[in-house]
Amino acid sequence: MPTQTQTALLDAVDRVFDLAEKTLAAQRQFARTLVGAAERQADAVAETLESTSRETLREVQDTVQAEAERAQRVVERVEPAPAPKPAAKAEADKPKARKPEPKVDRRPFEERSLDELRERARELDIEGRSAMTKDDLVAALRKQGK
Repeated sequence: MPTQTQTALLDAVDRVFDLAEKTLAAQRQFARTLVGAAERQADAVAETLESTSRETLREVQDTVQAEAERAQRVVERVEPAPAPKPAAKAEADKPKARKPEPKVDRRPFEERSLDELRERARELDIEGRSAMTKDDLVAALRKQGK
């Protein structure tokens, strides 16, 4: 039979083990809580990054599209695309004949029409010709010396 001191000592050891088990359980619960909080924070950061990335991508796409449209408007303003001619396809299918040498127009620029001046400016690749007045075209053509 154990003595009173041994019984007290065994009770104390049991209480220490119970306390250790409760402490360990509390520590496990605390660790689970921390892990859950960390996972929630990681999910929130991931969602924020994803939404920010999508928004930034949309802004970049909108900017690129706007710049492409602006560039297209500039190109159309500088040199409008020629309208497709229905007869052009039929002519393209025909065998190519030798082109006659272009006739040299000896008239002064002032006697030519605006369309004729623009055509000559196109041949010489003068920039901004579509927005020029007749006087501007004459000056630009004279500057080219041709």
